[in-house]
This record gives sequence, structure tokens and C-alpha cells, in this order.
Amino acid sequence: MRYIAKQPFRIMILTLLFAGLVTMAFFNLNLSTDRSVLTSAISAWINWLRDLSLSSSLNNIIAWGLLLLTSAGPLILLFARRFRSLIQIILISSLTLLIAISQYLLINPWLILPNVQDFPAEVLPMLIRIFLLVILSLGLIVILYSLIAVKNDESTLITRFQGFLLVGLIAYVTAISISSVSQWQSLTDTPDASIRLWLFFIELLPALLLWIVAACVIWFLQTIKAGLFEPSNLKTLRKLKLLVHLSLTVSVCSLFAYNFLQLIALSQIGEMHFRVHVPIVELLILLIVLFLAMILEKSIPVHQENQTFV
Repeated sequence: MRYIAKQPFRIMILTLLFAGLVTMAFFNLNLSTDRSVLTSAISAWINWLRDLSLSSSLNNIIAWGLLLLTSAGPLILLFARRFRSLIQIILISSLTLLIAISQYLLINPWLILPNVQDFPAEVLPMLIRIFLLVILSLGLIVILYSLIAVKNDESTLITRFQGFLLVGLIAYVTAISISSVSQWQSLTDTPDASIRLWLFFIELLPALLLWIVAACVIWFLQTIKAGLFEPSNLKTLRKLKLLVHLSLTVSVCSLFAYNFLQLIALSQIGEMHFRVHVPIVELLILLIVLFLAMILEKSIPVHQENQTFV
């Protein structure tokens, strides 16, 4: 974590790489089919388990054993010392059970869709993506809880909070990446693609700025491990405040630019579809970061005066 959080640039590169890998796994690399590398591999595994279980009674037992074995991966975490609390045991056991149930339902998809007699080829990859999202969401909860459940040591808490923010930033950038690729594929096929692409980039701008600010916050937390009220932190805080002010200004301007561009482009878009764009999440997080930075900036001189008086 120390090496990653040493520079904001490293944090941004890490989140981009992870988001790119997940996006490639969830989207089609070959446009002639509706399967990604990940879904193709899981589809092959599920089909092989189904064929194995139907071949004979002995092979059915072997298939069940392989299903339980591949589902038991999260249980390895229980051997780690930090995964020993009751809540962690419940979460990890639930994750294991969810993986096992997901594999069983994928092998027997008619249990989910009883009214569908003949399953087309694209149903299994679609179900795989749905189950992967559910499994990844529970896995993210396990990771986040393990970052929170730590001792009350200041440096350790800061490190864990950095990890918490990093995991959240990776999940946020990944979600934005997947959504952006999906929108890009739909936008490039429309006759008014140029206007819609401008709207797409304006809508994406607050998320990009929040990504930069979050990386800087993780980096700033690394610098305050030597002391929260050190005078050297004032310079970094002022830079962070300036970046947040700039991000807030651009985000608010993007709100106006997006809605105004929709208004003047109604004749070219050819449809009366007006969508109000308000980046509520991005603006709220930026305001919270600005508020905390201002409080800390005012607290450092007061703390130094108190120390001098004492």
C-alpha cells in the first residue's frame, strides 16, 4: 500500500488497469459473438460439469465434488488471522455458498427460467454476467469489512482507510468504465453521433475529476502518517483544496453545458427527449472533501499555537 499510495499517478494507473481488465472481461472482444473471454471460460466449465454429471452416477458425484471444491476458494481466507471474527466468518461462508448455488443454477438454468423450454446460446452468458455481479458485490463487502475491522492504531487505521478508499475508487472507475463502453457502442451507431458524443464526454467529465481527486486524497493520507497536524501538511492541503475547487467549478459548468447543449441540439437530434444531467454523487463527495480539507487547514495552526503555549 505504501508504494501504491506514494504518488497519485500510480493510484490512477492502478484503477485504470483494473477497470480495463474487468471491462474487457465483461464485454465482447469478438463482435461477431456475444461472449467475452471470462464468460466463454465459465460457459465451457459449466457445460463440461453438466455433461459430466449426466454421463453416469459416479461422474455425477465427481461433478458435485468439483463444484464444491471450486466454490470453497473463499474459505481459504478463514485461515488468515485477520478473518476470524464472527461477521467475517458469516460473510465468507455466505460468499462460498453463493458461488456454489450460482454454479448449480447455471448448470440447471431451467430452475431460474422454468417457462423457457429451449434456451438460446446467449442465455447462459447473460446469466453468468448476472451471477458474477452478485458474487463480486458480496466479495467487495468482505474486502471492505476486513479493511474496517482493525485495531485502533492511528497509522494502521489510516492505512486501512486508504485501502477502503482504493477499493471504492476501483469499483467506481470500473462501473464508469463498463457504463461508458456500453454507451459508446450505442452512440457510434446513431446518425447524430457527433452531438451525442459531445454529451457523452460532458457527462463523463465530473466522474473523471472525482477519480483524480480521490487519488490525491489517498496520496494525502499517506503524507499525514507522520503526523496529522504537522505544518508541512498545509502546503499539500492547499493544493488539494485548489484541485477540489477546480473540480467543483468544472462539474457545475458541465451540468449547464450538458443541459444547454441538449436544448440547442433538439432540431439535430430529431426527438423530444430531454434528460437533466446532475452529477449529484460527484458533487456531494467533492463538497465533503472540500469541507474536511478546510477544517483540517484551520486546525493545524490552532494545534501549533496550543503546542507552543504548552
